[in-house]
Amino acid sequence: MAQGRILIFVEDPGAANFIAPALNDLAASGWEIELCATGLAAKFLSDRNIAANDIPSGTDAANQLKDRTPDILMVGTAENPDSYAFALTRAARDQDIPSIGFVDSPANAQHRFRGHTSEPLTHVTDWLILPDNHTADLFRALGQPSTHTAVTGHPYYDIVRTEAAQLRKQPIASHRADTLGDVPVDRPVIIFLGEGSDGLGMDIKRRSSDYRLTGRGVSERRTEIVLEEFLDAIDTLDRTPYLVFRAHPKDPASNYAPYMDRFDAISEGGKPLPLLFAADLVVGLSTSLLVEAALAGLNTLSILPTENQKSLIPTVLLGLTPCATDRGTLRVLLPDVLNRSADDPSAFDTSDDTPASTQIVAALDRIAGRA
Repeated sequence: MAQGRILIFVEDPGAANFIAPALNDLAASGWEIELCATGLAAKFLSDRNIAANDIPSGTDAANQLKDRTPDILMVGTAENPDSYAFALTRAARDQDIPSIGFVDSPANAQHRFRGHTSEPLTHVTDWLILPDNHTADLFRALGQPSTHTAVTGHPYYDIVRTEAAQLRKQPIASHRADTLGDVPVDRPVIIFLGEGSDGLGMDIKRRSSDYRLTGRGVSERRTEIVLEEFLDAIDTLDRTPYLVFRAHPKDPASNYAPYMDRFDAISEGGKPLPLLFAADLVVGLSTSLLVEAALAGLNTLSILPTENQKSLIPTVLLGLTPCATDRGTLRVLLPDVLNRSADDPSAFDTSDDTPASTQIVAALDRIAGRA
């Protein structure tokens, strides 16, 4: 017997990546689901053969809810300060429909629901579903009540662990042949994970007075500054590695054209985990893919321009991902991490051993009962 109807809206690939693995469990528990997506989330879902309905630009949110008659609205957060999720949340409140926002990482907690205002919870939903206790602490500090917050873990991280267990059975040479082709086996492979320097949290994505890394002194963009520091540190290694640039879904490799001649290969689109298993080291800033690499038991290194940005990365906080925030530390850590064995991925804990999708179903049942 159906428990009710859920309308889920996503426009950001991070949000889509969070909720997609939970859809089957929600349906199996009796919820009737309509998934709607726009922007990069629509492409993300399409690439993974997950059906989602489009919402044309300019569609009235109140009419959307009246036409679809959901019992619960769920929305993912996005970097868009004019997100359609805000209009849906307002309309849901007017129509007495409970709303739930799901957040995929601790990054930019203070920006996700503020829109164009200075108040961080201006457009917040009635309830929040969050991936870990650290993220929950951030939202509680902003004023979100604990009674309307559920920590469930991240459903995709459960998939990462499962896929990693299978990928680990193949030798690294096999992964390189599958993803990189004919790569010299006598050279270490390092993958640099791209990450956008635009969108939410612009205060951390542009050079500021507290930056301890300066790059080559020309670019103001956070990712380019770190990329310059990384490439200069590569030049200090005893062996020249095989470098791969993995582009972020929201930041194509073409945005870094001046640096691409330093890379032996460029990767865009498709499932990234098999590629990461071809590497001796995965390097990034604070992208969720760096967390996934650490969860998979791979060698990881975070490079950040300031100490306070370490709070953006759960695996840095837990000591699983080494982090450099100044040039001297980077040039010591890079060769050290490149040659070490990977950490134990089982050390990462989000909430408990219950699968995140199961916890999301339980959270939905509790919220529906209270609503």
